[in-house]
Amino acid sequence: MIEKLSAAGIRSDRKFTSEGQDQAPAPADLCSCPKDLYVLWAEFEVGVDGNKPARHFTPAERSKVKFKYCRRKIVWDAIDRMVEAGTTAQDAIDRIYAEYGRLPVNRIINELKKARAAGNPSLGITSKDDDWL
Repeated sequence: MIEKLSAAGIRSDRKFTSEGQDQAPAPADLCSCPKDLYVLWAEFEVGVDGNKPARHFTPAERSKVKFKYCRRKIVWDAIDRMVEAGTTAQDAIDRIYAEYGRLPVNRIINELKKARAAGNPSLGITSKDDDWL
């Protein structure tokens, strides 16, 4: 895809294919009910249902889905930290499921919120970690 520049050299939000056809930008939205953590991670990394990846949301886009974004960020941060420590995203998600079982996504989010406060060494979450609080 090629971004068109205005006469003043300012990038527009509109995208164009290499053939010059106008293509609307991907919407910045989160899925209503992710079925598992794998879908939740895909939503963050690559986007789901044609939506923009949550990783690339602007502050204005995040504010439109603030409640969902803030709750899901707990999981995204936990997976991201494990990936930074050298594991794959698949393995990180499997570790979360091994720790909490195959609970629904909302219940896992609630458990990770508790782990933020109390710590969970098996997932690399410490209660003294300022980035989590």
